[in-house]
Amino acid sequence: MSVIARDSNGVARWLRVDANGKLILGDAAALIGHVKITDGTETANVNASNQLEVSVENAVAVTGDFYPVTQPVSGTFWQVTQPVSATNLDIRNLAPATDTVKIGDGTETASINTSNQLETANTPQAYSGRTFKYEDTSFVTGESPITLDVNADLGRNSRDGYIICDGGGNLLIEFSDNGTNYGSQHTLKSGEVISLTGLDIDKIKITWVTDSAYRILVI
Repeated sequence: MSVIARDSNGVARWLRVDANGKLILGDAAALIGHVKITDGTETANVNASNQLEVSVENAVAVTGDFYPVTQPVSGTFWQVTQPVSATNLDIRNLAPATDTVKIGDGTETASINTSNQLETANTPQAYSGRTFKYEDTSFVTGESPITLDVNADLGRNSRDGYIICDGGGNLLIEFSDNGTNYGSQHTLKSGEVISLTGLDIDKIKITWVTDSAYRILVI
């Protein structure tokens, strides 16, 4: 049996097929040419060992539930071989007598004291410049509210200090970090102290509630 097909030049050719319609390429010794595997642009290659050459264009993620069995991983991974090594990598089951884990920044390593506690350093923060104080031994309604320009007096915003209520009455305290906008009013009662540590203060506003007195230190 035969069927007609056309070659690349458009010339009609007879193709032999068997009784089942399968293409007959020739007997075992016949030279029948070659077959190309292509996507229309690129053609697959066969190397000198008659092996079809393939290439991996994208890394393939390996996923799965591998715990608790150790899974060996070897071979050449995408781009380059990735070395993986560790000692006692599983830190969930460390033996205190033989295993250690170091905490460090590459230069310094954290220390554990004799009570098995992690040691930390609390270095006091030093600020450059001078201090300034505000005092009023008799703060009455006629003076209220009073605004203390900390930035003008220090040459910068304060970062530390305190406010003490020395009088018998209460005061309302407000803070501004830009000299214009203030936060909430905080009630300062007789004998109480407000720490200014860590606060960025441009101005302090004090409002009278009852006759009182105050001392303020800013740094």
